Amino acid sequence: MTLFTNEPLHENAWRELTGGEPEASNRNPRAGIAVEYGPYEDVWLTLQSAPERLDLSLTATPTETMLGESTTWPPHIGALDIRLAQIRALAMRLCSRFVAIARLALGAAFLHKVNDYPAGVEWLQPYLPNVRLDREGYDLLYRVNRQRRFDLGKAEAPLLIHRVMTFSMVNVVTMMVDTQLAASANKSASHHACRLEIDLSTDQNRGVDLPRELCEVLLANFGDMASEIATKGDVP
Repeated sequence: MTLFTNEPLHENAWRELTGGEPEASNRNPRAGIAVEYGPYEDVWLTLQSAPERLDLSLTATPTETMLGESTTWPPHIGALDIRLAQIRALAMRLCSRFVAIARLALGAAFLHKVNDYPAGVEWLQPYLPNVRLDREGYDLLYRVNRQRRFDLGKAEAPLLIHRVMTFSMVNVVTMMVDTQLAASANKSASHHACRLEIDLSTDQNRGVDLPRELCEVLLANFGDMASEIATKGDVP
């Protein structure tokens, strides 16, 4: 989740968001960059601030099981609806600390393990009804921006929402290196997977800040859009 604002993030933001302290904190005052991260409930939370933007991200907690055993790969953060509610609540706490929010954006990445490329094509095809996929291919990358307009009511023009969807086939190689052992003892694993990346954002050319109450509505709407794409694929 990304909030675009010209206002700086204060030093106690992590504590106010989570009620605790981060695992680690790195700050570069000259560049205006700060990164804090650590466990939050049952996931890993990262809060990063840079000039004109704040990023909140949820990822799987670092663990050795990420190496690639069939029962643990790919690493994930659980059910989409639960995580959307979680990140939306965190984002609203941040929004309440600022006077003006220029833009909002939500990103998500999904992996689905498959045995090989043809199996991946077969699994992806229902999500791409406007494209005929070739099982004999090797690489696959399909990206489209399906814009939607969000009705603001009154006399205001609708708000343009960018819905960028990227479908691809990937071959992920994970490796665990133990510096105390010989190179031959290092473990690695390779996996084929279908990948979907979703990037939802308000239009950067609008030129008017988003009211706080509209931010809450948009965050809920972003969650609905992300769920729709994750379950139905490339929809208008």
